[in-house]
Amino acid sequence: MRRLLSMILVPALLAGSTTRLMAQEPAFLHFTDMDGLPSMTVYNILQDREGFIWISTTKGICRFDGKHFRRFSINGLSSHDTPFSLMDVEGIPWFYNLAGDIFYIHHDSLQLFNVPKPHTSSTIYSLAVRNPYIYITWSNMEQPLSYRYNIFQPSENLCLQRGYVFLGLKENELIGYDIATRRMSFDVYAIDQQELILSHRLKVPITSEPIIEHDRFYLYSNGNYATIATNHFRIFNHCDELISETCLTHLFNDRIKYITFINGDEVFISTAKSAYIFQTATKSLNEIKYFSQYINTIFEDAFRRRWVSTTDYGLYLDLNNQAEIFTTHNSLLPTNEISSIKGIDTAIYLGHNNGTLTRYLPASGRLSEIWHSDAGRIRAIVPQKQESALVASDHGIHLIRLRDLSISSCTNFPVGSFKSVLSTDNGDIYLSTSLGLYRAGPVQRSGISCEDFIRKREIDSRCLTAAVSRGFLYAGTVNGLFRKEGSKWINVLGRNVFVTRLLNYRDSLLFTGTDGEGLLLIDNSHPHEIKISTAANLPSKHITSLCLIDPRTIAIGTDNGIYIYPIDGTAGFGINLRDGLPGKEVLDIECKNGMLYAGTTRGLYRIPVSRIRANSENPYLDIENILCFSRLKSYPFSSLLPYNHNHLRLFVTQRSLVSGSELRSYYRLDPKSAWTPFAGPEIDLWGLSPGKYSIELFGINEDGISSSIVSKDFVIDIPWWKSLWFNALLLTGIFSLGLTIAYTHHAKKRREERRQRQFQDQLNTFREKALQNQMNPHFMFNALNAIQSFLSKNDQLNAMTYLSKFGKLIRMIFEQSKLHKVTLENEIIFLRNYLELENLRFRDKIQIELSVDPQVEFIASEILIPPLIIQPIAENSFKHGLLHKESGGIFKMHFSMEGSHVSVVIEDNGVGRKKADQINGWKRIFTSSTGIASTIERLKILDNGENKMGLDIIDLVDENGDPAGTRSIIKL
Repeated sequence: MRRLLSMILVPALLAGSTTRLMAQEPAFLHFTDMDGLPSMTVYNILQDREGFIWISTTKGICRFDGKHFRRFSINGLSSHDTPFSLMDVEGIPWFYNLAGDIFYIHHDSLQLFNVPKPHTSSTIYSLAVRNPYIYITWSNMEQPLSYRYNIFQPSENLCLQRGYVFLGLKENELIGYDIATRRMSFDVYAIDQQELILSHRLKVPITSEPIIEHDRFYLYSNGNYATIATNHFRIFNHCDELISETCLTHLFNDRIKYITFINGDEVFISTAKSAYIFQTATKSLNEIKYFSQYINTIFEDAFRRRWVSTTDYGLYLDLNNQAEIFTTHNSLLPTNEISSIKGIDTAIYLGHNNGTLTRYLPASGRLSEIWHSDAGRIRAIVPQKQESALVASDHGIHLIRLRDLSISSCTNFPVGSFKSVLSTDNGDIYLSTSLGLYRAGPVQRSGISCEDFIRKREIDSRCLTAAVSRGFLYAGTVNGLFRKEGSKWINVLGRNVFVTRLLNYRDSLLFTGTDGEGLLLIDNSHPHEIKISTAANLPSKHITSLCLIDPRTIAIGTDNGIYIYPIDGTAGFGINLRDGLPGKEVLDIECKNGMLYAGTTRGLYRIPVSRIRANSENPYLDIENILCFSRLKSYPFSSLLPYNHNHLRLFVTQRSLVSGSELRSYYRLDPKSAWTPFAGPEIDLWGLSPGKYSIELFGINEDGISSSIVSKDFVIDIPWWKSLWFNALLLTGIFSLGLTIAYTHHAKKRREERRQRQFQDQLNTFREKALQNQMNPHFMFNALNAIQSFLSKNDQLNAMTYLSKFGKLIRMIFEQSKLHKVTLENEIIFLRNYLELENLRFRDKIQIELSVDPQVEFIASEILIPPLIIQPIAENSFKHGLLHKESGGIFKMHFSMEGSHVSVVIEDNGVGRKKADQINGWKRIFTSSTGIASTIERLKILDNGENKMGLDIIDLVDENGDPAGTRSIIKL
């Protein structure tokens, strides 16, 4: 979601004003039509029981879940401009417009409520809902009249005796006051009983037109209730006795446009000129300072956050944390990039990236530029004695006297650029620079002696920070954290770590911020037994600043917001863009006088420490709908599903109003399985096996607050052929068949034997076919490995050549896979292509020869053999014999006739089986090889015990008895 802060958007609202407000502004979240709002003019805001926000605008209504604005529309409306809305006691949102259209939400869709009007030109004057009735007062008549309609049968209606302005429900009874007497008396009736429950005569009769459409009613927990009616604010006790009354006559000239209760203590009032907050306890009226002329309403949700609707400027969210921001748009900040912050006495000093130093006085709100330097960005501001402060910029050291703001400077030190400054209690000053850590000082009352200021370089590694803990000096460098012991520097961590910040906590913990490893907690209470731990759940591992905000809490600045880290180990939380932070990259943080200040690349952020809190909103998740899918269509979900409805799609509703995309959601299929994250509103569960399931979902926001677990139980039934009844039926049938066979066995013995032989032949055929099918993917797998090898070596030419030949082989395999037998001629063609591939693969490493006796060649087209019966043996020679031979490899394949059989001799001069066994476990490979094992098994099946077909493997040796290769003989 695109979200901007008031530091950018509020000035746009003020652009039309003749006077520019130069002061800090509240840190609001801002939502516009680019975020999904239907319109930039927003009217009413409601919140339902699940915590979703409902918004009515000039272009329809929408629901906000923290991430998306979901629009709801319906055909048949006279106008989409919807200024009025209400929530009934059952949590159903109702809406109506000036044209008299009434619509509501039912089963997550918008429904039009058609009601007969007294007159075609009638418009809605007042509306209330109390199931099963809806109450409407119609205008555009001589006297407004009220009707009661049955929600389920709108044509069933009752014209009430009076015209009412409906206030609300009191003790589950709808009450309203009489329009006819409103100028003289405030007469309130129980609507259904038509019973007068109170009558309060006005002290001063009303002569101007009172507010009607926006009258409000608020019920307190003690039974008292408040009303805003006829321009009066009144509080009554539970006995309907008036407790207090306030007339808003002093706003009559402003033309009051809208009034609503924010809560029991505050009332929002919008007029033609401005907007106000009326305090019910003190009866005080306070004008809203910011963009008040554009506000339509203020709504306080269940989490005490305030939603501000506006005309033409969208929707704002006030987190109600009293956070403020300072930018170049709303204050006198010279730049938005604030590189350093320091609170001294009652002032806050800000160092900027452009070398400017500004001072902010919280008591008066004054922000002023006090000095500018061309020596680079201001890196550190360190208070000194005699009401002075040391200011370090990139290329200089400056002493500023706080009383008169006079400054003396020393620049062009030959020590590199400055990074930070440490001032110790004994007056020593340590300067962290790009060339190391230097000891300097002390600063005299008269100023800085530039010639004598730098005394000694302590460490020569690039240093970014320094600290003193338990009397030891620590230096944080780009090469690690070092501690000075005597004249030596010891690497505390024992490794290279980019250290950015150090903070000493009570001489027991040294908080070490790093660039890349997050925050390291170094327990140095016993310097010789240092314990190191890492802070968890940080928003980033790049630490920019550290600050102690109270005795037990550390604020950690990162390049992705601020993390509040309790030292006692309790759960921490973050401050980020959704908390009003103007920019996610935090350059420095400072805590002073109960306020936390954060300098970012986009302005200054200030928040009371007491208002820093985690996002306590419990996320909401629910399974809105489930669809089941088979191969052809979708089906509605039920708790018992057929076996083939095992693809489920869950539609999940989620809500976390300020988490946005940082809401993390998880699901699991049963309580014993691991949680699986999901991001979208849909979860697809594919190929679920039969069984019982209890799918569970939950969400957790950015600060670790989780929702309740939502679950849905269902069962996927087993297939019918695995069911108990089918198996019982099957066993019964088998038993009956057995009896029949036994009964007829003697008479049909010989025929059965013949049938058995046919069956065995078919079985052997099927087994052989299965083994053949097993060979096809085996060969393709090995060929693809060869192509992958070429590509990994970036040998594109050979890869393309190999791929072309491999394509031809694949086509031959697919053609032959449909056949039980192929001709020997085609098999030889296939083997020639295969050997060409292997020759291309091994290049000049192996000499390959294939020869065919003329006698075989003459009848090769007539001889039928099983497909892919020879290639695995040849492949085995390459893979396990010749692969391990460096050069001079020879591979021979020869076809010849031996009697009525074809003999295929495959011979190689590889390393032999024994050597291959030593290299890669020949026997294990041989026995588990799919190609060899399948070939042997196929030959056995085809031979059918006649010993006419088979495979012999002979180990060859040389004159010295050493392995000299392998000869494989296939008899076909």
